Amino acid sequence: MTQLARRRRQRTIAAFCSGLVGVMLLPLLGFLSVDALRSSKEGRNALSDLPPLIPIPPTPGALLAVTDDSGVIASLVVLALRPPSDDGIARGGTIIVVPAGVRTPIEDGTSVRLAETYVTGGVPALQAAVEGALSVSLSRTDVVDEDGLAAVLAPLGSISVDLSVPLTDGSSEILPQGAASLDPTTLAGALASPIGPSELDRLPAIGDLWAGVAARVGDGIGTAPADPTTSIESFSTAIFAGSLGSYRLSAVPVTDPAENPTGLDMVRLNFGEATLVTATVLPSAVSPPYATVRFFVLSPLGDPRYTLEAVSRLLFAGANVVLVKEDGNTVTPKQNTISFLDAATGDEAKRFADLLGPYDVTPVDQRIDGVDVVLTLGSEFIADADLDRRNAPTTVPGAATPFTSDATDDTTTDTLTEEG
Repeated sequence: MTQLARRRRQRTIAAFCSGLVGVMLLPLLGFLSVDALRSSKEGRNALSDLPPLIPIPPTPGALLAVTDDSGVIASLVVLALRPPSDDGIARGGTIIVVPAGVRTPIEDGTSVRLAETYVTGGVPALQAAVEGALSVSLSRTDVVDEDGLAAVLAPLGSISVDLSVPLTDGSSEILPQGAASLDPTTLAGALASPIGPSELDRLPAIGDLWAGVAARVGDGIGTAPADPTTSIESFSTAIFAGSLGSYRLSAVPVTDPAENPTGLDMVRLNFGEATLVTATVLPSAVSPPYATVRFFVLSPLGDPRYTLEAVSRLLFAGANVVLVKEDGNTVTPKQNTISFLDAATGDEAKRFADLLGPYDVTPVDQRIDGVDVVLTLGSEFIADADLDRRNAPTTVPGAATPFTSDATDDTTTDTLTEEG
């Protein structure tokens, strides 16, 4: 149990270095809109004694990789598109900043930096590596150079940024710390600058640059296309056409000689944090990594640190988390609750629920496509999580967080229900 507690502590502390409070204010899950769910005719159950099946509308993701002058990948983002609005058009979403140095196992049993898969296997290998790191399926992958990125950013015009640290390539300063106004060409040049000896030193500035992009979009710029997946230009146009957030995934260096024998600039993502983010903004694209039950984690506790703790415990034990939502409108139970349909699922669900403390089994009042178990966090989980004893951070370091988002509207904060 000591080792388990240590692993939990490491996961929680690492995750909040990038500001999880912000991610819960993302343009969160447009599929939770009551109107959208009412109008859906897919997945209806023919048995009158079961709740109707609620399908998860599409939330496609696109990988955008930027190369430096040497053709080496300098930065990576996943663009997560919001579900379609009432008119069937998707607008806005989330920019997820992914470190290029994520440790990636390859066929010969060794590991490389994620960015190196592009050198050895091109776009297909790069997409597969990112999909594996985040446990998602992406709709497309595009690799662009500085000029290509400038063309993608051109519709935004002047972009205000505020760097928490200087952006350097290890030997020279690309952009100074502090506020600046950048045109698309200058911004593209900064994002295409070489990584240098330490990506973690540079990553906060990359996150700040993409945060500036999200802030510039505001409520939306331009008109979204009917099909955003035909090209990176179409995808970015759709992303820019509605409210946009950004989130920088946190990482820690891989220094163990057994995992990184040649001392590469290699990092490891916090799997709990990465899963929480993708299950929040890319739920239809999530690919469950384990052959076990699939959880929807619903938290009314008002503090996403507890959500992260719950997600991390479930993942550590081998459960899948495919959907996450913070919902202050849900009544907070005293104990955690779980609901499921069949006994076989229930036996497995109970085994995982035990890891989160006492729980109650409640009747199923909704069925969600791709979800086996609905877990609602209760007030007693606050004591069980014991975040204060384990020194979980309560605030994001620094004045600025890696996340930015406009306030959500009513259509993105409704609870997951369907009537009729």
